[in-house]
Amino acid sequence: MYGSIQEPTVWAEWSHATRGGVAPEDDPRWLCVFDADLSVLDLRSPEILDALDVTVDDLNADWAPGAPNSACLKVSAAAAAAGAEGMIVPSAAHPGAWNLDVLPKGFLGLRRIKREHKIPEPPTP
Repeated sequence: MYGSIQEPTVWAEWSHATRGGVAPEDDPRWLCVFDADLSVLDLRSPEILDALDVTVDDLNADWAPGAPNSACLKVSAAAAAAGAEGMIVPSAAHPGAWNLDVLPKGFLGLRRIKREHKIPEPPTP
């Protein structure tokens, strides 16, 4: 499960994924807020990035099904080896913002506390 830590990042991610091809009013979404009690690999820490020998730019580099991003694969393998239930990762769509990737073993550590039906609010250029 992939989620943003702050709401503006949710809409930046939506805008990035749709690449302007979808009108916000034509694509209403359920925005959910979760309380998370998880053990995570937190990539906001420069020490963690250094230990893994990756940078934010490496993690935000291109990814395609036939050409996966090697830095992302390295981080996910390290998280799994450390027993993490998720990872805090940089947002490629909202520079300086962060997302939470929850691995399947972390799903039981999530509790939905709010659910709203909203029209996407893409960032203004």
